[in-house]
Amino acid sequence: MGGILVLGIDIGSYSVKAVSVKKSGRKATIEQVACEQLPPEMRGGGAVDLNTLRQINARLIKQLGKSHKSVALSVPTASTILRTISLDADLSDELLEGEVQIELVNFVPFPLDQIYVDYTSLGKSEKNPGQQEVFVAVSRRDVVDKVAGSVNLKSITHKEVDIEAFAIGQLIEQIKGKNYRECYGVLDIGYRTTKMTVFKEGELLFSREQQIGGQQLTETISEVNAISIEEAESLKLTSISSVPENVLTNYLDSVSEQIVLAIEFFSSTNNQDIETIYVTGGGSLVPGLTQNLSENISAMQFEPLPIGQEIKLGKKLYGLSSEAAIAMSAVAAGLSMRK
Repeated sequence: MGGILVLGIDIGSYSVKAVSVKKSGRKATIEQVACEQLPPEMRGGGAVDLNTLRQINARLIKQLGKSHKSVALSVPTASTILRTISLDADLSDELLEGEVQIELVNFVPFPLDQIYVDYTSLGKSEKNPGQQEVFVAVSRRDVVDKVAGSVNLKSITHKEVDIEAFAIGQLIEQIKGKNYRECYGVLDIGYRTTKMTVFKEGELLFSREQQIGGQQLTETISEVNAISIEEAESLKLTSISSVPENVLTNYLDSVSEQIVLAIEFFSSTNNQDIETIYVTGGGSLVPGLTQNLSENISAMQFEPLPIGQEIKLGKKLYGLSSEAAIAMSAVAAGLSMRK
């Protein structure tokens, strides 16, 4: 069935992105992309004012159209606990739920009344047919409730909260198909952090957050030019060609170094070779980024996330360039594609 599913809203550490996706069979179009920057005091991990966030979300929802009744938001993957556990293969649904609850105490460091839990059976274990693999996702209630509470419009009758990595996975599934067998990574370069996730056959194998992003480049530009953070951010966004080449190169080398660490950590815990790493996020707009990654990590193939190719990009971008809309929309688009 075609039509817009839900409005996806991605609350980042620099801006909030809202995306609507229209699907028709196997085809999808990102019809609208809107973005609003957070106030300077809320960027980069600053204290989040819920009322301000509600106002931003309300403006974005109004901008994309009052017809939307459902929204999907996300919590950071780093704020969740993801674990695959082995349980008896013959458990009924009711007994399975009870066994999952019992197992939680082994890996969840919070009281059980302070968390939300979701789980799904992955089927029988290949190594032990008498056991089933169960994937468990745990989030703290206060984190989820705060995200859900950032939208409080009467016109919105349904809200869902997902995990960022799963939203990215939903997007890749739409691009590559449900049975995409290649082991691939997604590099989401944000303002404060860079998130690397690895998937194979639709299954999340790995997620890691590295403490580097566009904020570090802004701070360096501010220091080198003896200007304020706000002026440095404006220079980065509007006239990055005027930034000294060595400043950009040093920053890009630092990003590559952090990605090497993430890849090494993945390789130490997984017996898989990553074929391709797709690059996205607002921080991916820095000129030369993909080229620098390819040169410093030659064993990997780095490519922009192919939004605008397999998934069409509409014209309602509300002042964003196509390049910026593509870079910023990945998580929100994945949220909008929720079934």
